[in-house]
Amino acid sequence: MRVAKVWDVTDPAGIGHVRREAARLIDVPAPHGRRLSIGAVPTDPGGLGELRNRVALSCSELVTNALRHGRLPVQVQLLTDGVAWMLDVADAATECLPEPYPHRALGQGGYGLLLVARLASQLGWYVDDDAKHVWARLELAPDSELVDELSAR
Repeated sequence: MRVAKVWDVTDPAGIGHVRREAARLIDVPAPHGRRLSIGAVPTDPGGLGELRNRVALSCSELVTNALRHGRLPVQVQLLTDGVAWMLDVADAATECLPEPYPHRALGQGGYGLLLVARLASQLGWYVDDDAKHVWARLELAPDSELVDELSAR
């Protein structure tokens, strides 16, 4: 995968900026090797607008979690292989791994990871050197089995 864009986020004001920029960058290959940019498409062939929205919402959730539960610096990378998009959000709180909260009462938060699991085909996290990375792979057709797996914990 190639890096499409990298952002450093230092406060909640940066969440909206990253979300808008990530959505703006979404494009996928069209038939016959042409590339379709979301902004250049008058209709929504193959769910491109829906993919764009899922990337934007996943970005908001993961960056919010990094700022709320992690530690600065927070770095966001958006990568692509031309078909799928990978969102990688890193922060310095390596001792604080993500924990989904499927049984928490509504209104008490803790559903961000479950929401991203519903939007993405894959979701995971790992610690590398001095950063914790939470990542999501987003494609045109997400796999909802991940939601069942996280909800069972």
